[in-house]
Amino acid sequence: MGKAIAVLVTSLRLSEVSEIEKRRWERYGLEFHVYITWKEASGSVEEIVGTTRDISSSGVCLRCESLIQQGAEINLKIELPIVLEGTTGSHMSARGTVVRNEGVSEPHEGYELGIMFDRFYP
Repeated sequence: MGKAIAVLVTSLRLSEVSEIEKRRWERYGLEFHVYITWKEASGSVEEIVGTTRDISSSGVCLRCESLIQQGAEINLKIELPIVLEGTTGSHMSARGTVVRNEGVSEPHEGYELGIMFDRFYP
């Protein structure tokens, strides 16, 4: 029986390690407006607005109303909040790749996209 418990504990630890490695960077649950542009296979440039769910230094999870295919390269302009009264808001611009896309129904119909950052712009 002791061997069975040791095997179970070992396999639990291995699964915990793989989950930790997937989340190498800490994520922050922040909701910001994000403007998303990408080029469809037809060549047309599409633009939509979404909302971030969480963000890290390596990527962002966002919600939007359009499905963007996994592997698509997209441009993001994330609106940052106004920090000081009397100043204008700022934004962060980045290029990324869609690594996950899933349909969601709460709180609104739409899609949740996992984006891995490739590059940041000033």
